[in-house]
Amino acid sequence: MDKGFFGDLLLKFVNGTTWVVHQEKDKPFGFKLADGRAIVPRHGQPTDFASIPWFFRRVLPKTGTRHMQYGRSAVIHDVLYRTQEIDGQQVERAFADWLMKEAMVLDGVPKIIALIIYVAVRIGGAKAWKESTHKLGLIKTGGV
Repeated sequence: MDKGFFGDLLLKFVNGTTWVVHQEKDKPFGFKLADGRAIVPRHGQPTDFASIPWFFRRVLPKTGTRHMQYGRSAVIHDVLYRTQEIDGQQVERAFADWLMKEAMVLDGVPKIIALIIYVAVRIGGAKAWKESTHKLGLIKTGGV
Protein backbone atom coordinates (compact mmCIF):
# COMPACT_ATOMS: atom_id res chain seq x y z
CA MET A 1 0.00 0.00 0.00
CA ASP A 2 1.27 3.48 -0.86
CA LYS A 3 1.21 6.30 1.63
CA GLY A 4 -2.18 7.69 2.50
CA PHE A 5 -5.36 7.14 4.44
CA PHE A 6 -6.87 3.74 5.12
CA GLY A 7 -10.12 2.69 6.77
CA ASP A 8 -13.11 4.87 7.49
CA LEU A 9 -13.01 7.72 9.99
CA LEU A 10 -15.82 7.07 12.47
CA LEU A 11 -16.49 9.62 15.20
CA LYS A 12 -18.71 10.09 18.22
CA PHE A 13 -19.78 13.59 19.26
CA VAL A 14 -18.84 14.39 22.86
CA ASN A 15 -19.58 18.10 23.40
CA GLY A 16 -19.61 21.45 21.62
CA THR A 17 -16.02 21.18 20.39
CA THR A 18 -14.80 17.62 20.86
CA TRP A 19 -15.36 14.35 19.05
CA VAL A 20 -13.74 10.97 19.76
CA VAL A 21 -12.51 8.41 17.25
CA HIS A 22 -14.41 5.13 17.10
CA GLN A 23 -12.14 2.40 15.72
CA GLU A 24 -13.47 -0.80 14.17
CA LYS A 25 -11.21 -3.70 15.17
CA ASP A 26 -11.18 -5.31 11.73
CA LYS A 27 -10.88 -2.07 9.72
CA PRO A 28 -9.17 0.74 11.64
CA PHE A 29 -8.74 4.27 10.34
CA GLY A 30 -5.27 5.71 9.97
CA PHE A 31 -2.57 7.12 7.74
CA LYS A 32 0.33 5.12 6.31
CA LEU A 33 3.64 6.86 5.69
CA ALA A 34 5.85 6.13 2.68
CA ASP A 35 8.33 4.32 4.97
CA GLY A 36 5.64 1.85 6.06
CA ARG A 37 4.93 3.27 9.52
CA ALA A 38 1.31 4.02 10.32
CA ILE A 39 -0.49 6.56 12.47
CA VAL A 40 -3.60 4.91 13.89
CA PRO A 41 -5.66 6.89 16.41
CA ARG A 42 -6.56 4.87 19.47
CA HIS A 43 -10.23 4.12 20.09
CA GLY A 44 -11.55 7.10 22.06
CA GLN A 45 -8.84 9.48 20.82
CA PRO A 46 -10.25 13.02 21.15
CA THR A 47 -10.16 15.50 18.30
CA ASP A 48 -11.32 19.05 17.79
CA PHE A 49 -10.38 18.92 14.09
CA ALA A 50 -8.49 21.91 12.71
CA SER A 51 -8.00 24.70 15.21
CA ILE A 52 -9.22 27.46 12.93
CA PRO A 53 -9.80 30.84 14.64
CA TRP A 54 -13.54 31.58 14.78
CA PHE A 55 -13.29 34.63 12.50
CA PHE A 56 -11.92 32.46 9.63
CA ARG A 57 -14.37 29.56 10.01
CA ARG A 58 -16.81 30.85 7.39
CA VAL A 59 -14.08 30.42 4.79
CA LEU A 60 -12.20 27.51 6.41
CA PRO A 61 -14.49 25.43 8.67
CA LYS A 62 -12.82 23.13 11.23
CA THR A 63 -13.49 20.01 9.13
CA GLY A 64 -13.30 21.56 5.68
CA THR A 65 -16.12 21.89 3.18
CA ARG A 66 -17.95 19.52 0.85
CA HIS A 67 -15.44 20.37 -1.89
CA MET A 68 -12.36 20.65 0.32
CA GLN A 69 -12.21 18.10 3.10
CA TYR A 70 -9.34 18.17 5.55
CA GLY A 71 -11.03 16.63 8.61
CA ARG A 72 -9.13 13.33 8.30
CA SER A 73 -5.83 15.21 8.09
CA ALA A 74 -6.76 17.23 11.18
CA VAL A 75 -7.50 14.04 13.16
CA ILE A 76 -4.10 12.56 12.25
CA HIS A 77 -2.48 15.90 13.17
CA ASP A 78 -4.29 15.87 16.53
CA VAL A 79 -2.96 12.35 17.20
CA LEU A 80 0.60 13.50 16.50
CA TYR A 81 0.21 16.58 18.68
CA ARG A 82 -1.19 14.55 21.57
CA THR A 83 1.22 11.57 21.37
CA GLN A 84 4.26 13.16 19.70
CA GLU A 85 5.29 9.75 18.38
CA ILE A 86 4.84 7.23 15.61
CA ASP A 87 5.41 3.55 16.39
CA GLY A 88 7.28 4.47 19.58
CA GLN A 89 9.59 6.96 17.85
CA GLN A 90 9.38 10.58 18.98
CA VAL A 91 8.45 13.07 16.25
CA GLU A 92 9.05 16.78 16.01
CA ARG A 93 6.31 19.35 15.69
CA ALA A 94 7.60 20.42 12.26
CA PHE A 95 7.04 16.90 10.97
CA ALA A 96 3.50 16.75 12.39
CA ASP A 97 2.63 20.05 10.71
CA TRP A 98 4.28 19.05 7.41
CA LEU A 99 2.41 15.74 7.41
CA MET A 100 -0.93 17.51 7.89
CA LYS A 101 -0.18 19.62 4.80
CA GLU A 102 0.84 16.57 2.76
CA ALA A 103 -2.21 14.58 3.91
CA MET A 104 -4.53 17.45 2.96
CA VAL A 105 -3.09 17.53 -0.56
CA LEU A 106 -3.46 13.73 -0.84
CA ASP A 107 -7.10 14.22 0.19
CA GLY A 108 -7.66 16.68 -2.66
CA VAL A 109 -7.35 19.98 -0.81
CA PRO A 110 -5.91 22.63 -3.15
CA LYS A 111 -2.20 23.16 -2.48
CA ILE A 112 -2.66 26.86 -1.73
CA ILE A 113 -5.29 26.12 0.96
CA ALA A 114 -3.10 23.37 2.44
CA LEU A 115 -0.20 25.82 2.52
CA ILE A 116 -2.29 28.52 4.23
CA ILE A 117 -3.44 26.06 6.90
CA TYR A 118 0.14 24.77 7.28
CA VAL A 119 1.49 28.29 7.86
CA ALA A 120 -1.29 28.99 10.36
CA VAL A 121 -0.48 25.79 12.26
CA ARG A 122 3.23 26.63 12.26
CA ILE A 123 2.43 30.06 13.70
CA GLY A 124 -0.28 29.04 16.16
CA GLY A 125 0.52 25.46 17.17
CA ALA A 126 3.47 25.96 19.52
CA LYS A 127 1.35 26.35 22.66
CA ALA A 128 -0.62 23.12 22.07
CA TRP A 129 2.60 21.20 21.28
CA LYS A 130 4.29 22.48 24.45
CA GLU A 131 1.25 21.57 26.54
CA SER A 132 1.34 18.02 25.18
CA THR A 133 5.09 17.82 25.71
CA HIS A 134 4.56 18.80 29.33
CA LYS A 135 1.68 16.33 29.84
CA LEU A 136 3.70 13.52 28.27
CA GLY A 137 6.79 14.38 30.33
CA LEU A 138 8.94 14.52 27.20
CA ILE A 139 12.32 16.17 27.03
CA LYS A 140 12.86 18.34 23.97
CA THR A 141 15.35 16.70 21.59
CA GLY A 142 15.54 19.16 18.72
CA GLY A 143 13.95 22.00 16.82
CA VAL A 144 10.27 22.76 16.49
